[in-house]
Amino acid sequence: MENGFVISPDEDEQQRLSSIDALIEIQEADNFQRFVYAEIERLRLHEREAFELRWLKEIPDLTRKEIDVLWEQELTEARELAESNELIDELMEEVELMLEELHASYTLEEREEHERQRKELQDRINRKIARRSGRSVQYPSDAKLRKRLDDLFDALD
Repeated sequence: MENGFVISPDEDEQQRLSSIDALIEIQEADNFQRFVYAEIERLRLHEREAFELRWLKEIPDLTRKEIDVLWEQELTEARELAESNELIDELMEEVELMLEELHASYTLEEREEHERQRKELQDRINRKIARRSGRSVQYPSDAKLRKRLDDLFDALD
């Protein structure tokens, strides 16, 4: 009997198995988490050792305390960089959402005009690239190169 209800033996057995399955999954998740934390710690240790070796190679007279200060500065910079990257990602998502909302608010005529302007800009860019590539050094054809090489080697003989 559970909570005033009689549970048949089959239901009780099924509930027990479900509970055991849940406990096994929790244990596996805990084991995996411990493994991940151990691996992260191992990688941090290797990173710290590589950091120390790099600095000691550059400046052999560094003390342990100076290396610790440099390490803390590097960690602080890495944290600030990570925070900045997260902030940039968040801002980019917000900008993309605003652009999507703005684009969705366009009328059909505005969308067509925007697409026409985009195509015109792309055409202008393509023409500029084509003009610039036309100004670049023109390489002679393979036949001309072979003839020049033959003439060069004939002159050397």
